[in-house]
Amino acid sequence: MSNLESLVTLKLSGCSELEDIDDFPENLKEIFLAGTVIRKLPSSIVDLSELAILDLKNCKRLRDLPEGMVNLNPLEVLDLSYCSELKVCTSSLPQAKDIRQYRKVDMTTPATENEPQQTLSKLDIRYVVSFILIVLIYVYFIKNMFYLNAYYMVH
Repeated sequence: MSNLESLVTLKLSGCSELEDIDDFPENLKEIFLAGTVIRKLPSSIVDLSELAILDLKNCKRLRDLPEGMVNLNPLEVLDLSYCSELKVCTSSLPQAKDIRQYRKVDMTTPATENEPQQTLSKLDIRYVVSFILIVLIYVYFIKNMFYLNAYYMVH
């Protein structure tokens, strides 16, 4: 694929039989591989200086990302959501304006000598906040129902 010099967008999302990619053309700006069964990305991805979008959503067999991806120019979008076998260290990820990673991705920070690895999940925090809000609304509703019930019993 490296001889496709004018190719800037690669859309292979949904190719559920796609297991391997040998390399990427150097001019790629957008890569869409969502829903494929690739296990790894070719190391040539680190040479894509103009890459802006990397969509790997639902690549359930993807296990890791090539070393050196942290050196890529900042991406517009990096979608790693639902990559259930992917284990990545956050320090090895390229910078991106929009990093999408949900529960199924094991994103860890590197452990220092005195502290264990911590799993990061913004979605988990959102669930907790949403749950707390729902409980508060429920308590407020029950409290108001109690007061209304007491009011109508008096009148």
